[in-house]
Amino acid sequence: MGRPSVAEERRKQILDAFRRCLLRDGLERTSLDSVAKEAGIARTALRHFVGNRDALLREAVVEFAEAYRRDFEDRVRALPADRRVDALLGFLFGATFTRDHDAEDHAIEALFAVARHDEDARAALRALYEDFVRLVTAELRRAFPGAPAGARRARDARKAAERLVASLG
Repeated sequence: MGRPSVAEERRKQILDAFRRCLLRDGLERTSLDSVAKEAGIARTALRHFVGNRDALLREAVVEFAEAYRRDFEDRVRALPADRRVDALLGFLFGATFTRDHDAEDHAIEALFAVARHDEDARAALRALYEDFVRLVTAELRRAFPGAPAGARRARDARKAAERLVASLG
């Protein structure tokens, strides 16, 4: 029987190393060589598992979007239903979310910039935005059951969710 593939383990190792390099050095100074060194593997192995720098950036954006969505959903769903909107607003506008993140903010902005040129990265961020708006919309509907019924209620809740998300920028 053959040895199991280590591809997923290596990809995670490489993405983790990329994130550390990105936070420490910024996007411009993060190279395949620095990521390979940080991951403790040869550059040729890095290229084998993730391809070129553009492919690595694309995977990093997709991974970031998926991890952020999972984390946010888990945090909101862990709360009692009657506290979710307050907690959601506290998360979005409180000190934890709005504090100065410097290196992390620069890293996220760099990954967002990748999406301007890469359709897969753009699709991942668009899906993250839509999931986020859907979650906020659902919580607003749950918190305000007396709001107008039907299609108008759905549109109003979505507009409110979009405005909340837009106000973050």
